[in-house]
This record gives sequence, C-alpha cells and structure tokens, in this order.
Amino acid sequence: GTDVKAHFGPTNARVRYHLGLDVPEGNIYLAIGDGMYRWQEGQTLAFDDAYIHAVKHEADAPRGVLVVDVYHPELTSEERQLLEDLEA
Repeated sequence: GTDVKAHFGPTNARVRYHLGLDVPEGNIYLAIGDGMYRWQEGQTLAFDDAYIHAVKHEADAPRGVLVVDVYHPELTSEERQLLEDLEA
C-alpha cells in the first residue's frame, strides 16, 4: 500500500470529501489532526483540507477512494467568485 506523508492544504476555502470505493482489510486509515478515521465502502469522510492530514496504508491490496472538493459552506458568493477568477 501507499502512505501519504502529513501535509495540509493551502487554504480553508474548501471541504474535502473522501468516498470509500474499495477498502481492503488491514491497517488503513486517514489521520486528521489528532484523530484516525477508517474508510468504509460506500461512505464518506469530510474534512477541512487546511488541517494537517496523512494516510497510513499497511495492506497488500490497493485502496480506492474518490476525492471531491467543494467550497466551504461559509464562503460568500463574492469569495467563491474571487477563487474562480484566480483559477481561470
């Protein structure tokens, strides 16, 4: 399996969703801040990407997780537009 070292996103303007698609048995989890969360097939984990997070994967089989980013719900429409303009 593949571990992902601890890192954090550049801004808290988004919420990141992880949907477990194919999660093998084993010591596989997402560490966010001081918590550890195991993916479950068909269920989502949602977190603020600005918090430090990492992945631990101690299993032979690969994991399948769909990652989707959405705007933080407290952003105003003007803030969202500014972010879209920056990415254009």
